[in-house]
Amino acid sequence: MHRLLLIAAALAAAFAAGRASTRPTRARLHAQLAQATHRHHHDPLTGLLNRTGLAAAYHTITTPHLIVLLDLDRFKHLNDTHGHRTGDHLLAVTGSRLATAATHLGGIAARLSGDEYAAILPTRHTPQHVAATLTGHIRQPVTADGASIRVTASLGICHISAPTTLTAALHHADIAMYHAKTSGGNTFGLHHTGMTMPTATMARQRGGRR
Repeated sequence: MHRLLLIAAALAAAFAAGRASTRPTRARLHAQLAQATHRHHHDPLTGLLNRTGLAAAYHTITTPHLIVLLDLDRFKHLNDTHGHRTGDHLLAVTGSRLATAATHLGGIAARLSGDEYAAILPTRHTPQHVAATLTGHIRQPVTADGASIRVTASLGICHISAPTTLTAALHHADIAMYHAKTSGGNTFGLHHTGMTMPTATMARQRGGRR
């Protein structure tokens, strides 16, 4: 953010000078500002919106809509087994597939951190259809270093019917996603009023693993 402010200040100074000789400088500063803004709002590994970019987009979206939180199942095990380079490849492929699926559904996708992704989608789709579409894209085998790896994901879906913050919306989706995790993964949970985080006892009873 500090770099963005410095570039913006330099651009303002170039405009203030108002001389023809400043045109190349102004064009260069415009390009630098655009690049810095893009980096500030996008994830470098996947090219998806990051949390900052998703928050900016969220302010422009009207209700109602669906917020989806997606977490890869047992990704740490996959990363430890196949190595970090393969892990990064899996994350990039997952991001690409999620972006394709979200666009198909009329929404947008983002990578929040690690193996956690999010999507904002229109409510014309049922949660069941959303979950089937997203997981169907993601669980296709990924070829990496000669190995075929299948990745699955747990989803939390929340129907947002009234204006709220992105933080609150993601929190509700997170609760639903953890219920999917404790059910064994590769499924989705739908948030409802009063839903709370699953307890350790619930996880043991269901036999779910993160």
